[in-house]
Order: sequence, then C-alpha cells, then structure tokens
Amino acid sequence: MKITKDQRLAFPIENEERGTLLIYSIPISRDAFGLYFAELGAVFKACYAGDEEGIHLALIGPQIAFSALKAASMKLKSWDKPGGVQEGFVNELIRLTSVSYASVEGGWKTLPMAVAQERGILDEEDAQEVLNSLVFFTAASRAGPKLLVESMLPLMTQSRGWEYGCWTCTDFIASWVKSNEGTTSDSPTPDPAPANLSSIIA
Repeated sequence: MKITKDQRLAFPIENEERGTLLIYSIPISRDAFGLYFAELGAVFKACYAGDEEGIHLALIGPQIAFSALKAASMKLKSWDKPGGVQEGFVNELIRLTSVSYASVEGGWKTLPMAVAQERGILDEEDAQEVLNSLVFFTAASRAGPKLLVESMLPLMTQSRGWEYGCWTCTDFIASWVKSNEGTTSDSPTPDPAPANLSSIIA
C-alpha cells in the first residue's frame, strides 16, 4: 500500500487496568504541516540518523520521536511560544486522536484523547507512547523521502502493530475485534460488532 496524505493511523496499546486500548488518529492538514515543517524535518532526520538500511528509522524512531520534536523545537525557540509546536502542533495531534476501550457493559466506547487522559483511561506512559507514534508517523509520511518511507512501511507496521488506511474509527474497531476473536485478554469481552460504539471522531 502506498502512503497518502489522508491516511489514518491506528494501533492497539496495552493498559494494565483497561486491557487493550485502540488508538485512531486523523492526519493533520497540509496547512498545519506547513507551519511546523522545519521541526518535523528535524524529527525525521534525528530518527533516521543516517542508517542506510532504515532499521533505526523503523525500530527506534517511534520511541524517540516526541523527544526529538521537543528538542528541535526548543532549539528553534518554537516549542512553548503562542501558537508554537506544543500549543499548535501537539495539541492538534491530540485533538485529532481518539481512544477506544471495551466497556464492562459490552461494546466499545470511544473518547477524544484529551478526555481519555483527563479520566485516567490513558495514563501518562500510554499517552507518551501514543504521541511518539503520532509524531513519528506524521514526520515520516510528510517530511521523509517518499520511496524510503514506503519501503519501510511493512517493517514499521509489523514492529509497531500499526495499521494505516482511509477508514473510520468504527471500521478499525470492527476489524480489530474480528481479527482478535477467540484470543485471550484481560479486557472485558466486547460485542463482536461494536453496536454500542459512540464514536466522537469519525
């Protein structure tokens, strides 16, 4: 699959209390990328680190992307200024991201990432993992050389448990539930189809 600017990123993470959380994120706009292209270019460069085979990019990059973004932004004095990277870009990533979890009543509930953080569904460590993945995917897909990024997508997807495509949050949850039917989990058992899903971000 070729990567395009409108593809969503989705992936599961494991939470000690809630079990599996499903993360779904809509890409930032072209205009938003244009405001922070220098910082995102620096993130891609820091994550790639000159590894000709791209192994560093695929395996290590998603673990350091947020820190690389903050370091680059601090250097450029754009991190915490009004409308800067923290206020503008990072908050925009959070706004475009939702967190879904299996409820004890059955089915799945979906909340904006910020609300999930406020309610303790997404703890600080999980939020950091989510932001690392989102920052890296955004930097790679928008700032990285197209041929290099597309050649690394299968490795990135396999190593990180990512999925990317042009589907809705509801589609992703239904697909994930279907592919994981019959597996053991500490999560409450959801309905096979997310009939009780109330998705805030489509």
